[in-house]
Amino acid sequence: MLREAQKFADLDMMGQAVLDEGDRSLFEEALKCYQIGSHRAAVILTWCATADCLKRRVKDLASEGDSQAQQAQTELQVVEGLATYEETLIGCARKCELIAEFDERSLRFVRDVRSKCAHPTGVIPSAEAVRHIFHICVNGVLSRKGYHGMAFVEDVVTVQFDDRHLLPNENKAVEYCRAIAEKVPERSWPQFASIAAQQRPGPHSEIWERNALSFFRVLLSLSDDSTARRIAGGFQGFEVKSPDFFSILVGIDNRVDKFWDAQKRAQARGHLISASAVKITPEHVHSWAVICTADGFEKSDEDLLRQKWGGMSRYLAMEKEFLQKHRTLLVNLLKEMLLEDAASSQALIAIGNLAGSSLCDEPSEPMRVIVKAIIERFAKDQGYRKLLERVAEWTGAMLITLLGESELFLQECSNDNPDDSLYLLEAARELAHRSPSEIPQGFEDVISRLLKREILAEWAEAGSEVGTVFRRQLALLLQQEPAAFANIDHALAIKGIDAEDEEIAIEREEDEEVLEAVEVDKVIETVEEDPVNEATGDIAIEGDNQ
Repeated sequence: MLREAQKFADLDMMGQAVLDEGDRSLFEEALKCYQIGSHRAAVILTWCATADCLKRRVKDLASEGDSQAQQAQTELQVVEGLATYEETLIGCARKCELIAEFDERSLRFVRDVRSKCAHPTGVIPSAEAVRHIFHICVNGVLSRKGYHGMAFVEDVVTVQFDDRHLLPNENKAVEYCRAIAEKVPERSWPQFASIAAQQRPGPHSEIWERNALSFFRVLLSLSDDSTARRIAGGFQGFEVKSPDFFSILVGIDNRVDKFWDAQKRAQARGHLISASAVKITPEHVHSWAVICTADGFEKSDEDLLRQKWGGMSRYLAMEKEFLQKHRTLLVNLLKEMLLEDAASSQALIAIGNLAGSSLCDEPSEPMRVIVKAIIERFAKDQGYRKLLERVAEWTGAMLITLLGESELFLQECSNDNPDDSLYLLEAARELAHRSPSEIPQGFEDVISRLLKREILAEWAEAGSEVGTVFRRQLALLLQQEPAAFANIDHALAIKGIDAEDEEIAIEREEDEEVLEAVEVDKVIETVEEDPVNEATGDIAIEGDNQ
């Protein structure tokens, strides 16, 4: 009885999920029929509610100007009152994308069962079959908001965009937005922009703007040029009441020069620069970078970077087209800022975020100056040291440049911080993993000269901590990556390491022997001083003798 009562309770919950009041009334009547055992009547009433719902939605779409729905309505009018009407209705609902392919097959099953129940065929569906039909009709049609048209679009832009949990996982935001967009045929995608501008012209909450921008960015990326241009046209409604939001929308897609004229792009750029001077967001940075990529780099853009490059850099690292197009200008600017006391802190943060980006994909003279500045300052400045701590994230070009300055780097290392020398070996190891053929010949030459004591001869002395640490890790690197460093004499690198290891081992053994002797002396002293221990020892000896 409890299980049957639970089934009825679940069905009541299902009835509450039906959206339209008229459909709900019919479905609740079907539930009553099911509860008294009138299964055929339950199926017939459920199908009536479902068919009416589909017919009404096709009509709503046609009244909104949807050409596919208008054609479907014409087809339905031709067969109205005929036996083929219900089959045509299901087919039209599928063509209008009101239902998916699986829903179409499921509804045909329900229609066939309904036909058998409505005629004297002797078919009486089981309770399980009726519940299955309830599930198909309610979940597939009657309770689903996911049918396209004005009602669905309005719900998305006026209700769902206000939900802070709409896009809970940033890694899956594209997937979520795509799922919403694909519930609507592409020809209707511009309605999202136009209805949003009509219903919510601004100002907006932070949550609404964040969700809207994420969705519109994905929507545009899915659209061809023609559809995207129509979507962009719908954004015009935001310009008056939400100029900052509108400016972000102008640069949200890389085809900005196809959708907006030069004047709109210039106005948007000005708004974005002003907004970024106050608050830096990934949306502002992205749109600004897109417009700069399309229209070039101006003095106002340089001024913005001089003030805010540190905060903008982590977002700019993802703007590959912007960084590649303006690489020469940007690297030069970064070099200038690094050498200026007033701007060096911004430059340091920017280098930390961009050293692994496409900005640093090609070696250049400004890059060499930047790397030399890092080498010359890291021993005294923690900010520069942090850059070397992330050397494994650097681009190949940055690693090559660093290895090309090996001699200068090693001269900056000392016994005060012997592990500093390992940054160079870490860079060499990383480049050997990625592209061993790009190891600079200059790096191997410097290492060979070091091993031959032609430079930094003091590193070979027994008391040189930095020399010992470096040579040990170098020997390990050559063992791990022998092919990458073929021009370095491996035997020479290992020479002396084994002898040092043996000497250390001997010293360790001697220390252990001393410790053992000390422990024995302590035990003897304890026994001699403790009369109880002496007595116990005597008894033990007598027992042994016996």
